[in-house]
Amino acid sequence: MNFISVCIKVAMIVLALALVVYSSPLTDNKRNCQMNCELQDYKPICGTDDAGITRTFNNLCILKTENCLRTYTFQKTGDGVCP
Repeated sequence: MNFISVCIKVAMIVLALALVVYSSPLTDNKRNCQMNCELQDYKPICGTDDAGITRTFNNLCILKTENCLRTYTFQKTGDGVCP
């Protein structure tokens, strides 16, 4: 694994942590969102929402959690980073 790959993985983990920490609201009494994703489980996936916006997520758990917390509609459209 080269230095750039390690830096990218670390940056993605930091970004995921920041999203979880600064999400507003973190908890919602009306929703029961899963909040226990393995941030070290780096298996990037590409997701697309109803508007056709694509976004890379660190793993499927994070995609599902962000969908719940933010009422997004992302669906997995492929393995790996989005083109």
